[in-house]
Amino acid sequence: MIINEERSSDFLSKSQLVEMADVMSDAFVNHSNFVYTISSPVRRKKALYNIFLMMYKIINIYGYTYLVYEKEEIIGYVTFMDSSDKAQISFGRILKTRGLFLVLKFFLALQFSEIKKLISYIKTYNDYEATEEKEGKIHLYSTGVKADYKGKGLMGKAIRSTYQYFKDLGFQEMVLETADPINIPIYEKLGFKRVENRNTKDNKQTICFMALPL
Repeated sequence: MIINEERSSDFLSKSQLVEMADVMSDAFVNHSNFVYTISSPVRRKKALYNIFLMMYKIINIYGYTYLVYEKEEIIGYVTFMDSSDKAQISFGRILKTRGLFLVLKFFLALQFSEIKKLISYIKTYNDYEATEEKEGKIHLYSTGVKADYKGKGLMGKAIRSTYQYFKDLGFQEMVLETADPINIPIYEKLGFKRVENRNTKDNKQTICFMALPL
């Protein structure tokens, strides 16, 4: 669901989802955790595009998307899901949104060693999630902006503008995780505090879990 007040539709169209996946995969392609996991920039971009398109098809229906505008152009996106929604990005929802082929394309872009790294990361993430209380929490899934608009403070302003919206919906806390160290001080400036760090089995990646009271 689109949560901008000026929205003309509750959901993104197919073409808008494609544009969103393209922008977001560009935004994440040089993040250190993805550079470590997927060695080739070409395969990394392809893999991220497919997995993001699958994910955003689900969030478009079951989550929340804030569109970041510059004049009348959409230049960035912030996505959220209710932490207490047990289904999240589930196999059932992948099937319902016709995203299975995208998942297959994602894995076909990876080498076996890269899949092992990905599984290790997911296990570390899931181990933490299994211990976390979910009620009353909104999960900030991802943020991304077009390259020409990076470093202008637009995404920070956009994220801050969602705090009151989710507070009014009854959420008490916004949570997120990042495995890219460069993002941590950015989120700290937005009011997030570190809750816990967890290392993957090979100690090559550290996931920082953060939270912000609303």
